[in-house]
Amino acid sequence: MAIKVGAILMGPELEDRDHPAVRALKQVQKSIREAGGEARPPEEYSLDLVYHVPGSMLVPDFSGVRTGTLSRKKQYLQVQMAVPVDFADSGFKPAFFELLRDGIRAGAELLRKRKLPFDEAACLVMVDAAEQGAGGAPEDQV
Repeated sequence: MAIKVGAILMGPELEDRDHPAVRALKQVQKSIREAGGEARPPEEYSLDLVYHVPGSMLVPDFSGVRTGTLSRKKQYLQVQMAVPVDFADSGFKPAFFELLRDGIRAGAELLRKRKLPFDEAACLVMVDAAEQGAGGAPEDQV
């Protein structure tokens, strides 16, 4: 049930560690690591979840979530998640976690169609635990 979380930052203002989006992203990444999100059983595929964060230079050329590279050799699937331009209005951290769940669901669906092993339920439970650890609450407990 391994997931790794990364980001493509599309503006120089996002290089500032104090930017609200960057701080929220770092908290999400840290809480996923602390919840054990990067541990992967050898027989299972992992997800490489990448946020595309809009900035002053560029915005994502897609909306929502899309799957990317599938490597059978390295047993991973990349999932790209477009952060909407008005994302800040909903609060970065809760919105990042919700987008993460959407990415996991999309990745799990593709892996299921290809009959490749991935534990979607365990991943979503781990994300809920990570969100609680980061000071948030899963949507079903609000």
